Amino acid sequence: MKRQTYEYLGFRLTLPGWAARLGIDADVLRLRLARGWPVARAFETPVAPSERAPAAASRTDRRAANRQRTKGKVLAYRGERRTVAEWAKKLGIPRVTIDVRLRKGCTVGQALGLEPIAFDYRGRCRTLTYKGETLTTREWADRLHVSLCQFCVRLRKGFPPERLFAENRRRRTRS
Repeated sequence: MKRQTYEYLGFRLTLPGWAARLGIDADVLRLRLARGWPVARAFETPVAPSERAPAAASRTDRRAANRQRTKGKVLAYRGERRTVAEWAKKLGIPRVTIDVRLRKGCTVGQALGLEPIAFDYRGRCRTLTYKGETLTTREWADRLHVSLCQFCVRLRKGFPPERLFAENRRRRTRS
């Protein structure tokens, strides 16, 4: 995914680049731009002490809240009950890994890495229905004679169905 660049004083840089160059925290710049400030105003305005605290505090608050959310969470597997942190320590895997697996819908055994996770690669492909026919993105790309990448770009950009499902005009023949 391409990072957004901002033009200021004839230069184009990403937000972290401008933050380093101007000596302003990237979170402060991001917050100002999210509030609708013009780029010049966001970059030229000196940082007030009240602006520094919320950005740093919000990050630490989020981390603390994430820790609290799973701190007391007890998982039972084959009669054994332990907290997420205890399971992580016993099995030697990061606590975050267990949390992510549980959030993705794995069973407790799969989240702990004690049972295999069955991957359905076909299920990863998005299915689309057009004129009563349902196919995966890969199958639509093959049918329309476009690359999968090109079809996914059309999808991401929100092409209308007539353009999304249009065949490639320049059809190449292999010789």
